[in-house]
Amino acid sequence: MHTAGMDLEHFRTDVKTLDAVERNLQMISEAAIRLGEQAETLCPGPEWRDIRGLGNWLRHQYDGIDLDVIWHAATVDAPALREAVLAALPDVERGSGSVAADE
Repeated sequence: MHTAGMDLEHFRTDVKTLDAVERNLQMISEAAIRLGEQAETLCPGPEWRDIRGLGNWLRHQYDGIDLDVIWHAATVDAPALREAVLAALPDVERGSGSVAADE
């Protein structure tokens, strides 16, 4: 959403958008960490290990973050993840997932 209508070169120069995208990627990563191994069961397909690791990478590589990686995560990986999660939601809501009702 933040990158709509933007190309990589504009993204590189738009500090506010870059900051917003990085923050959102960190939140997605943190949510994946909290889901833990359940993520693979609830929504198979996405590279959950990489998603969980992205936040750590962003926090510790702040002085050398590759903007091409951030751009790809925001414009390719995040939309694909969104589609996978939306496709899995009906099964989770019907109770087909492995999460117990009291968790």
